[in-house]
Amino acid sequence: MIDPHLPGIELRHLRYFLAVFDEMHVGRAALRLGMTRSPLARAIRTLEAGLGVALFMRSSRALMPTAAAEALADEARELLTTFESAVAEVRRAADDPEDRRSAA
Repeated sequence: MIDPHLPGIELRHLRYFLAVFDEMHVGRAALRLGMTRSPLARAIRTLEAGLGVALFMRSSRALMPTAAAEALADEARELLTTFESAVAEVRRAADDPEDRRSAA
């Protein structure tokens, strides 16, 4: 499980990580996310520093996931799915007519 108290790590870092993990290419992941390569690469380095592990082995020609990246991918997907479900539930509750009547 991901420690939610890790300094400097935000949900966006996990989204960025998954894009790079899925694409296995920072440039393609940046295009997919609608951002440039440099900020994405910095965000991945920030995530690695916060976790204290290397997520990718880098060479001039290839990007390969480490065992840590493989483990993080499943956890990050689960965490983001849970968060998105929570947001949807909160919005449904806010739209509930019963809720509005009891607040008045």
